[in-house]
Amino acid sequence: MSLEINVIINILIGCFFTILFILFTYQTTRKHRSAPFLLLLLFFGLMAALFAIIDSTEILPNFGPYSRIYLILELTFYGLQLFFFYLFVQDISRIRPQLWSLIIMFGLLIIQNMSLWLMVWFASFSPTAVENLWLLADFGYNNLAIFAYWIIGIPTYYRLYRYTKEKKAIGFIIGLILAGSGYIVNSLVDYIGFFSTLPTWLDDIGILGDIFPLTGLIIFLITYIFDVDYIYRLPHDHYMLMVTYKSGVAIHSVQFETERKVKIEENLFSGFISSLTFVFDNILQSPSPIDTISSKDASILLRSGEKIMVIVLTKQPTSILARALDRYIQRFEKKFKEELKVESTEVSKFQDAKEIISQIFPFLKITEYSHE
Repeated sequence: MSLEINVIINILIGCFFTILFILFTYQTTRKHRSAPFLLLLLFFGLMAALFAIIDSTEILPNFGPYSRIYLILELTFYGLQLFFFYLFVQDISRIRPQLWSLIIMFGLLIIQNMSLWLMVWFASFSPTAVENLWLLADFGYNNLAIFAYWIIGIPTYYRLYRYTKEKKAIGFIIGLILAGSGYIVNSLVDYIGFFSTLPTWLDDIGILGDIFPLTGLIIFLITYIFDVDYIYRLPHDHYMLMVTYKSGVAIHSVQFETERKVKIEENLFSGFISSLTFVFDNILQSPSPIDTISSKDASILLRSGEKIMVIVLTKQPTSILARALDRYIQRFEKKFKEELKVESTEVSKFQDAKEIISQIFPFLKITEYSHE
């Protein structure tokens, strides 16, 4: 009976990931949104569920010296899913992953995978080694999830809630608390069960180790799928966007509503960027364009196209913002192709660029006193 329940759960998980993967692919394609790490974590979840079904139903013959090779493949893909969840959270909160957290996540992933695949090698001659490797693999896998969901995920979405006061952010936090709790239960079952007899009460609640992570992930992913624009709900102030020619001449700029009120002299800011570009291009003769200028309280993110350069003054630059700017540049250069060809400096000709901002950055609100 336990096997039948296990099979049913695995099939439901497989159906869940299939539906979410299709829906998310459709939504991101339809709205031209970019969230590659979120899409990949769904794909790896789908692959893990597929091998879980194969393992629990035994519909395919086993290969290799180890009898649970499909279980190892399942856990390998679930580990990759957790790693890409971490990369997604870093994607929406930073320009690049924090080095210390990346080292921890990658280290735990290596521990899990090395342990899993060493089992295949030891299976033919050392069953004791296989048992010990299972404990090491569980250590890597469970802590991979706890670190991704609780140490990285919850603080990020708490900052989002504190910044926006929106209920959706609370939903993300609840989902991550549930998901991480499931892996705490799994850790207790694995560690206590390895070193001693598992208490009855812990054995009874062991099923929560499967239910909580799935429930939490459902809450988390469904929120994004039914409001895919929320990927761009970043937990930081973005003060201003400016478009200039490569020479530094400004042709369009807007300021955004922010939590922290900052007065920006656009002419002064434009002159600063122009001078900085001149130094790098003509004096230092740098072959690579400037991409980020950072301080503790604010940063300037710069992206270049064929004709123009776009600059965003923000509290915290992020990778997802940088990719959105690349799409903004493509649409701007396509929409104003003729004006850019003659290098028009009439600001009024580029007023319609505000429409592009609302399409690319759905949560940024332009202030009434933005430069026209």
